[in-house]
Amino acid sequence: MIFVLAVEITTAFHTFGHILSGKLVNSSMDELLIATTRDVNLYHGDQSRVPGHVHLVRSVGGPLFNLAIAGFFIFLSNRSAPVISSNLLASLISTNLFFGIGSFLPLRSVDGEVIWREILHLFRARSQI
Repeated sequence: MIFVLAVEITTAFHTFGHILSGKLVNSSMDELLIATTRDVNLYHGDQSRVPGHVHLVRSVGGPLFNLAIAGFFIFLSNRSAPVISSNLLASLISTNLFFGIGSFLPLRSVDGEVIWREILHLFRARSQI
């Protein structure tokens, strides 16, 4: 039950990272669809007109926020006085690391698909100069 709670909290952190990064590039998501299996960010309008760097920043926001939160929880775990249950803390560290690192994998419907697509577009554009 603690692990399930950690996954739900981690999912909220991931989504919050996307919201923050979208705000950073003035292109936040229009809707957040919370489905039974996972959350989906929805963007209305023609996304092909949105510059590549906007897609890239929006996509890395979730994983980077998870990695930052994992670092924060690792810091908390090293403190002598436990602030959170050690089982919950361990679960939060592992799930945030999993979400953070796993989101960079170039898999369909994962942030990594957009991240690597936009990085490849940048390299292709620079190689044609």
